Amino acid sequence: MHINKIFGMNKTLNKINLFLILWLINAFYVSPQIKWNENRYLDLMYSIVNDKTLKIDNYHYNTLDKANYNGHYYIGASPGLVFITLPVFITFKIIYPLIFNSNIEYNQYGYFDSLMTKSLTPVSFIEHFPYRNFILSNIFVVIFFISVISALTGVILYSLLSYFVSDEKIKILITIFFSFGTIFFTYSTKLFAHVPSTFFLLAGFYLLFRIKLKEINEKYIFLAGLLCGTSVLLDYYLIIIFSILFFYSFTFTKFKTNYLFIIGGCFPICILLVYNYIIFNNLFSLPYQFGTFKDIYNKGIFGVTMPDLKIILKLLFSFEKGYFIYNSVLLLSVYGYGKLLFKKTDIPNKNEIVLGLIIFICFLLFNAGRVEDWYGGGCFGPRYLLVTIPFVMLCLTIAINKITYVLFIVLGILSLIINWFGVEYGENTILNNLSLVILYGITSPMHRFLYIGNNTVNILSVLFYITGVIIFYIVIKSKNLFNKFIPILCIFLLIILIIHHLKIISLKDKYYEIYTEPSEIELSNKYPVKEISLPPVTPLAKGLRIESVLTDSINVVQGQKVGTVNVIFTDKTTEKFDIKAGIDTAEWAIKRKDVQPVIKHKIAKVSQTRIADALLWKPFKACRYYTEFNFNNSGKKIDKLSIIYQKSVEPFSLVINKMFVCVF
Repeated sequence: MHINKIFGMNKTLNKINLFLILWLINAFYVSPQIKWNENRYLDLMYSIVNDKTLKIDNYHYNTLDKANYNGHYYIGASPGLVFITLPVFITFKIIYPLIFNSNIEYNQYGYFDSLMTKSLTPVSFIEHFPYRNFILSNIFVVIFFISVISALTGVILYSLLSYFVSDEKIKILITIFFSFGTIFFTYSTKLFAHVPSTFFLLAGFYLLFRIKLKEINEKYIFLAGLLCGTSVLLDYYLIIIFSILFFYSFTFTKFKTNYLFIIGGCFPICILLVYNYIIFNNLFSLPYQFGTFKDIYNKGIFGVTMPDLKIILKLLFSFEKGYFIYNSVLLLSVYGYGKLLFKKTDIPNKNEIVLGLIIFICFLLFNAGRVEDWYGGGCFGPRYLLVTIPFVMLCLTIAINKITYVLFIVLGILSLIINWFGVEYGENTILNNLSLVILYGITSPMHRFLYIGNNTVNILSVLFYITGVIIFYIVIKSKNLFNKFIPILCIFLLIILIIHHLKIISLKDKYYEIYTEPSEIELSNKYPVKEISLPPVTPLAKGLRIESVLTDSINVVQGQKVGTVNVIFTDKTTEKFDIKAGIDTAEWAIKRKDVQPVIKHKIAKVSQTRIADALLWKPFKACRYYTEFNFNNSGKKIDKLSIIYQKSVEPFSLVINKMFVCVF
């Protein structure tokens, strides 16, 4: 049977258009930053492909999310995500020398300091750690696997909604709000297992539902079990939802058919058991029991105790991890479930909506019992509950009517804003992300990773936003995904995305961020000198890029020397550069209304702007400036440099925000 028939993919062109829109937007917002969670998966990928082993001994210093057993290190979570992404990773390894190959490395010292593992890591490991390779492989795997799976999940949800609501516009809006207005958006741009887990569960449920409706043969229950079992391979705790769906299948199939669901699910689960036996000599041992945080998981049953009421309330409504705060559009589902349970109305496929509620309640109670780990670390939103979101979204179909439609749109837009900010800045709370948007404006994870302002990148970002808005306007206005302009606009989005990402990677290769501690250096009459020693892995240089501001510098005149940079190379030769007001740097508040008439120097080249004093209701654009000094003799390695403040009777300060080596 054709796959379109199995999964009910009628109106294939509509689904293709939807898939392209969802995939391209997720791919644009891919997060290049790799932390403990991403590194644990990347470590195992590199170990399997490079070293032909399941041990991560050669890479483990870049994560604390690891297990230590018999003197060897292993990934500190289920290996399932690694196993299913290996083909994509191997593809990256093949094309890397053709597209991305370079001898340039990113700042490993600064990176390990950000991981908070620098003090635990040997210097030799830091200096030889392939940070650039890890970054690029992360980007590649997320774009061509995680984001693809995310888009497919959106397509399946859209198809599933056809059985619950006939209004095409409602189906499209629910799909958009699910894909970009819940925490599903954030984890569609990161190397986490939550999105693939959700895809396999939803796809398995969709097959079961269509078997129940007798649209496909009962033999496909094996495939449904295989899909749901794969979610357990990705996340051990999803055995709970796997079990619920198994009992659901009993409501419409006979036992002689139903056992195929278990057989299908056993295949991926057996892979997990075999892995556990190979690593820990026990089928049912988990990495958590031997991990850095094993004390947490040795309480109760694998870290799970009785549900805590305070944790339940925090998981539902707190600004830290509240399910109905981060996924605000789902607040309307509360009304939907009330209507379902207390009003005697004829609702199509009522049992499946109730099933969604059962899945949500069971998984909520389970995670509320993870007393030491319910919050999921310093990540955005209640990520452990992410897999329940599409099941709860089904309830929106009975909650939306003429009266609640406006509320649905308002909550949906609020959800889009919350999760858009979350994707852009990636902080762990709504308020943190909101404050960063107010301060620094709209950005993208790739652009933030660059650290450097660039007009080309800015223009491409604006074009992407505008094109995306036009696509959504066309879709909502026409109430249909089948529009001749959408494929053309998607191709345009793809071109922008490719140029944007490759431009950022090329710029990243040209500028090596110098590790400084603290990250900002403030020089004044009181503290006139700062010396910086560069690590030996710093690349050969052709110049320096310095980003800085002046403070309290109204009386500093145009061209006045405010500081000097002395550069000492490893061959003991030196070069010296003057930093001048109005040329290389300027007053940070130069655009403030009370400063503009009296400032005595001009604005310098701006690298970044942010909104200042917004909370005082006197907002203005604060500026950061950049300058580049080219060396007379390029291709040398810097040993150390010093920045010397030009002493003055005026009490101004010179603040160095960032320093980069311009790579030779």
